[in-house]
Amino acid sequence: MRRSPGSPALRLVTLLACLATGWFGGEIFPASALGMAAAMAVASPFGTDAVTICGLAGMAAAGAVVLGRPIAAFLVFLVFVPPGYVVVVALAAAVAGGFLRTQDSVTGTGPAH
Repeated sequence: MRRSPGSPALRLVTLLACLATGWFGGEIFPASALGMAAAMAVASPFGTDAVTICGLAGMAAAGAVVLGRPIAAFLVFLVFVPPGYVVVVALAAAVAGGFLRTQDSVTGTGPAH
């Protein structure tokens, strides 16, 4: 199998270079690309459908964690996702939101305590 120029390893290196050089535009898109690449790497042995679903879920989850606002992340990524995969992105953002709430309650940094 031939590796494409958009391989997860290349995406990771590109993300780190962008963040280290103060890439203009924030951290959400490079972090989302990393989330997608990591999820795709994990799912690649399981076939095309698994890679697509996991990649989109990884993108949404990473974006939600970086933004700290899962609903906002869902709305941002809604523009980029094919209609058949909207539920996957919504679930990933919701799981990331649950993770954020758990972390807030453990660290005491949440808005309502």
